[in-house]
Amino acid sequence: MKKTVNLFPLTKISLQTGIQRPLNIFEPRYLKMIEDSIQTETPVALVYGKSELEPGDISIEHEIFSCIKPVAGFGLPRLIQKSDDGSMVIMLPGEGKARITKIVTNDKPYLTAEYEIINEVQKLECENVLLMRRLSTCLEKWICSNVKMQGQKDVLLGHLNEPCRIVGLYVELLIACPDTKQKVLEIDDINEKIQYLALM
Repeated sequence: MKKTVNLFPLTKISLQTGIQRPLNIFEPRYLKMIEDSIQTETPVALVYGKSELEPGDISIEHEIFSCIKPVAGFGLPRLIQKSDDGSMVIMLPGEGKARITKIVTNDKPYLTAEYEIINEVQKLECENVLLMRRLSTCLEKWICSNVKMQGQKDVLLGHLNEPCRIVGLYVELLIACPDTKQKVLEIDDINEKIQYLALM
């Protein structure tokens, strides 16, 4: 049986491995998607939605996006809060990285796809330890200067203990360009990610 994942196309945010992404869900089809995902334990992939098709992209039927990038972060959503109007706050963990292989045709109001897991190299090589520390220090300074709530600050600083989390938070908090976020996501080796970010 092939693995399936529910797709959440967005443009400005990504789901890097090792981080947790809070999301406000209010559109009916995505409320249904999250409910179904939790009930059936089907992961959700945060895919990069685009309006112009480029080589390697996957065409989709959507009123805003015409295609998606095939590589995406995915995880099993966790419900944090549900309001009286039905809207939700969820936490989507970056449990891994997937390559979308085929859009599944069904009667669901949201997109579903078949996928393959992409295995990443997470072992930090000795020659990149100093670069990793530089990224971590830069990220720590940004968090201390820009995150106002002490509780949130403590949580973020507490996550600066693994290379994949440091890289993931660095990308999500300090990188504004969606194409750059996607580029880092598509790199399969933590050492190459660190080197790429260090040269920016």
